[in-house]
Amino acid sequence: MYFGIFLLLVFQLGVGYFTFERLSTLSEEISAHADRLNAFSQPELDPLSMIAEIKNGIEDVVADTISNLEPPRAIDHVFGAVAQLIQMKAMGAMNALPEGVLNMAESVMGSTEDV
Repeated sequence: MYFGIFLLLVFQLGVGYFTFERLSTLSEEISAHADRLNAFSQPELDPLSMIAEIKNGIEDVVADTISNLEPPRAIDHVFGAVAQLIQMKAMGAMNALPEGVLNMAESVMGSTEDV
């Protein structure tokens, strides 16, 4: 019985020593990594230069967009008007328009019986 208690005590001391060694090694490695990471120089944050960089980027996008704009041609206006008339006719067929708008669409495009 005393021998069993002695073995249990030796086992606990061994586990304790092993755990202590592992934790101290881990602590040393964490300390080494922390020192290495702290050795990096941190860049200085200059908010004015960041704002200027964003402003220049936005100006470039706006200038590019404006340089690619084209004025609408006559055919664009014609297609827009036709699209509106077709949309009014379709909405009238679904009873989604007030009566006055439906009558206007029919007078421009003709009645539904003509189609």
